[in-house]
Amino acid sequence: MPMVTKSIKKQGKKTSVPKRRSRKASLSRPLERDVPSDKFFWVCNGATLKNLRDLYHELDSMSDAEFEYHTGKGRNDFSQWILDVIGNHECARRTQRARTKDGTRRIIKAYLTSS
Repeated sequence: MPMVTKSIKKQGKKTSVPKRRSRKASLSRPLERDVPSDKFFWVCNGATLKNLRDLYHELDSMSDAEFEYHTGKGRNDFSQWILDVIGNHECARRTQRARTKDGTRRIIKAYLTSS
C-alpha cells in the first residue's frame, strides 16, 4: 500500500510528511473477508467461522455453555482469533473485555457496520 503524504513548506523548502490516518480509516479494513481455510475458527459445537460476520451470527445461536467454553478460565478464544487471524487489534482488545455473548455481539456489530 503506498504511503499517503502531504507537502508542507518550511523555511522556503518544500518537504513531504506522511499524513496521519484517521481512526475511522484504521477501522475500515475488510473485516468480512474470508480467512484461509487453515485459519478457520472451529467452534466447540462443530460450526466453522470464516470471517467476523460468521462469528457475529454464530454468537446469536450459541449456547451460554458454548460461549463459556471459548471465553472461560481467563481466556477468550474469539478475541485471540480476531487478533491473530483477522488482524484487528482494537476489535480484539474490546472483545477481550466483553463478559457476555451480547456484549461481544455488540462490539463485533460496531466493527462490521463501520467497515
